[in-house]
Amino acid sequence: MLSKAETDLLCQVGPGTPMGDVFRRFWIPVVLAEELPEPDSEPVAIRVLGEDLVAFRATSGKVGLTSPYCPHRHAHLFWGRNEEEGIRCTYHGWKYDTGGQCVDMPNEPGDLSFKDKIKLQAYPTREAGGCIWAYMGPPDAMPEMQQLEWTLVPRENVLVTKRLQENNWAQAVEGGIDSSHISYLHNNNFHRTNDSTADKSPQMTIGRRDFGFIEAARRVTAEGKHYWRVRPFLVPSSIIIPSGDQPGRNLSGHVWVPVDDNNVWVYTMTWNAQRPLGQEEVDALLSGTNPLPGRQGSPTLGSEDLARLQANPQHRQPVHDRPAFAARAKLHWHQRNQRAGLQYSGEYGTDLATLGGAPGHGGSRDH
Repeated sequence: MLSKAETDLLCQVGPGTPMGDVFRRFWIPVVLAEELPEPDSEPVAIRVLGEDLVAFRATSGKVGLTSPYCPHRHAHLFWGRNEEEGIRCTYHGWKYDTGGQCVDMPNEPGDLSFKDKIKLQAYPTREAGGCIWAYMGPPDAMPEMQQLEWTLVPRENVLVTKRLQENNWAQAVEGGIDSSHISYLHNNNFHRTNDSTADKSPQMTIGRRDFGFIEAARRVTAEGKHYWRVRPFLVPSSIIIPSGDQPGRNLSGHVWVPVDDNNVWVYTMTWNAQRPLGQEEVDALLSGTNPLPGRQGSPTLGSEDLARLQANPQHRQPVHDRPAFAARAKLHWHQRNQRAGLQYSGEYGTDLATLGGAPGHGGSRDH
């Protein structure tokens, strides 16, 4: 059992914290590419590693990731206009490029403009594997991006989704690399067993590697043989899920990205190195009715489970049903801001009271 001091050391990820500094030495996914679907689309307000940020796709397609507050009057750039290769604050029109540099200060006369002296904190970004990645560490220590297979295959070969977990990143990773729970959480019928669930108390071991470590769980089968479930853990917070040895199989994994000390984004990717994912595969993954690779034929989701879900779709509430999820998100943020006493008005969907407030981890500007 960790002490409080040890827990804080492991779980606190803000600027200047030891674990926060570790995460900042790696490229990490910060938003899905589909959240910034096209040039000059709406910006996205996010929080990563305890920092509030705003992401936007400029006219050229390049993605900017900057501090979300205009230095002039601290208005939030989530409400800004993304146009002509920069994001313009709706309060007084100050405009910033993807590097955070102020490039226009229309409320100041030409000879008094000091735009060259104003610059937001900005982080470099890359797009790969259906995600926007950012490096948030010291510029002189910036590494090359990780060469992960799912970021190198053609875009149609990979599906990436994400979900928010309301716990710290270490708790999420601990659950993700715990093979013991497979026998229980992913077993809907204890009388129906296979090699990955029959032994309810696997022996756990790890082996250090340059990329992190290998985590392995050994179970004893009904025949007395050893069944090994092995997966790599890539620092700082990514795994590849065991998937069998079938030729042409899909692979899956997770990346855990801390929002702050108490919340984490879980990115889940499924890809095929040899072919595009079929539409039926994508639909099944998004609906939640398809088990992850390596679990086919396991008690995770049997034919009777599929029949039950298909007959009673209300039982599954797919998180990644995009239109329904977006509608729920809009309602959530609208209700939250109503409780906070904020009102929406004007052409850009906000008034002065809202301009200084952070919209949170996301949401919509359409109300």
